[in-house]
Amino acid sequence: MESRVIIVNESDEVIGTLETRAAHDGEGVRHRAFMILIHNPRGEVLLCRRSQLKRLWAGHWENSCSSHPLPGETCLQAGARRLREELGISADLEVVGCFEYHAVDGDAGAEHEVCFVLAGPYDGEPTPDPTEVAEWRWHALDQLLVSAGRDHWAPWLQPGLELLAAHLKGREELPE
Repeated sequence: MESRVIIVNESDEVIGTLETRAAHDGEGVRHRAFMILIHNPRGEVLLCRRSQLKRLWAGHWENSCSSHPLPGETCLQAGARRLREELGISADLEVVGCFEYHAVDGDAGAEHEVCFVLAGPYDGEPTPDPTEVAEWRWHALDQLLVSAGRDHWAPWLQPGLELLAAHLKGREELPE
């Protein structure tokens, strides 16, 4: 059975559901999504390179984990589920922000998402699902914010990193 995403308007009000594949066809249809940024006590963030099996932005670096909540599921519930499925870990997640973006990946399709940014602490090694993750690395958050390698990043990574940095700075968890 094909998975479905939650279709939303510009105010993130639910207006229906659509098959995941169809929501990413052409220019894409606005839907709810989330990204997770796992961080450790050393000021590092866990980034993952998307599997070559992924339809959109295959082989690009992104956040720790990302997906869509299922109909009837909150982003936090979906985040906990996908973190276990994709990386084999769990973390105490919290919502640190939200943004909307629209990006087209050539003829492969597009993302048009209201994206909730979830974050949580973890200090270990994940055991990623190779159909989701090609490789992973811990990166210093402060260096990522000024990185020059963004042409190999998924388009949602930069705004997510900025929201995480502002959140951690507000809690004085980001090293100076």
